[in-house]
Amino acid sequence: MAVTIQMIETKEFRVTQTGYDPQEVDNFLDEIVDEIERMQKEIKTLRQEAARPRAAAPVQSPQSSEETIRLMLANAQRICDDTMSDAKKRSDDILRQARQEAEQIVSVAQDEDRRLNDQLALMREAVAGYRTKFRKLIDDQMRLFKDDD
Repeated sequence: MAVTIQMIETKEFRVTQTGYDPQEVDNFLDEIVDEIERMQKEIKTLRQEAARPRAAAPVQSPQSSEETIRLMLANAQRICDDTMSDAKKRSDDILRQARQEAEQIVSVAQDEDRRLNDQLALMREAVAGYRTKFRKLIDDQMRLFKDDD
């Protein structure tokens, strides 16, 4: 059986000759009743607080809503500007790096072109020298054939 405040307040004890002091028992029961009442009030308050929504947005007046919208738009604009600025810096960096790489590739290609042209010139000189020697050899052989006839 659950003990209630009213049961404690109305409880009567039999008086005996060797029992407890009735006044002392009544005082102690009154203290218990006071403590239970205090606890019940605290429980009620805590339950009410627990029932309230935790993240309830404050009700805004139209003026504060407009101000909030203005602030949000200003923030969005700032974020947009920052993003555009960052993108521009990044694209400039990428473009600069691409130009450097292109210049390096062109430089390597030009060096290779010069090297190949130098080799080609040397080969042409060698071919011209071999032709000259071959013609001289043929001319010498022809003279030898003619002299043998």
